[in-house]
Amino acid sequence: MLADNLHRGHRKRMKAQFLQSGAEHFESHQLLEMLLFYGIPQKDTNPLAHKLLNEFGSLSGVLNADFEDLCRIDGISEHTATLLMLCGQLVPRCYQEKQNRRPLDTEKALAEYLQPHFIKQKKEKVVLLSLNNRKEPLACTIVSKGSITAAEAGAREIVEIALRTKATAVVLAHNHPAGHPIPSAEDLAVTKQLVRALQLVDVLLVDHLIFVEDEYLSLHQQPRYAPIFSNFMYQIDL
Repeated sequence: MLADNLHRGHRKRMKAQFLQSGAEHFESHQLLEMLLFYGIPQKDTNPLAHKLLNEFGSLSGVLNADFEDLCRIDGISEHTATLLMLCGQLVPRCYQEKQNRRPLDTEKALAEYLQPHFIKQKKEKVVLLSLNNRKEPLACTIVSKGSITAAEAGAREIVEIALRTKATAVVLAHNHPAGHPIPSAEDLAVTKQLVRALQLVDVLLVDHLIFVEDEYLSLHQQPRYAPIFSNFMYQIDL
């Protein structure tokens, strides 16, 4: 009973401090500890917060960890793992909502908009950004997780997404979790396939971006690969 009272008092004090001063004066383990309050009632979550940070390296690493990896941590239930993943996926959504309606008319703007999707991702992920004729974002759709192959990032599915979002142009993006942002033969084959497929429905493939950690490569901006996009009249002022 005494331990329960101490935990309740500790949580109350931490919440009061957060409401008064915000996250600025909290360490990462304290913020994670407080987040875990809502997934693990009536238990000291400080040791678990430290355990998670040691396992995944950082707060962003925890919030972007895979469900299965989180559930392997002793003390993390499926309920708590879902809460952590939800918080991690809210970050790029909030950022993109803030950026919505701002024209993405430079390579840098496209990369900044898309990069939150690939932070701390351990597996390949394929994303399609839909744009209108004013270069404003309409939707950012996760096409697949795992690998970018003709099967995973099929032209038919991407065409359907483009039509459903009423896009006039799209940008394909994916990551290389362990390596350099150099396109593979498969990356180039998928890009060429999409150029042809999207052209049939009057949608322009503006670029294909490949992310690795804080780096990225724009195929459109590489002289070696730029001819892939040369049939298109869409100008995005890159």
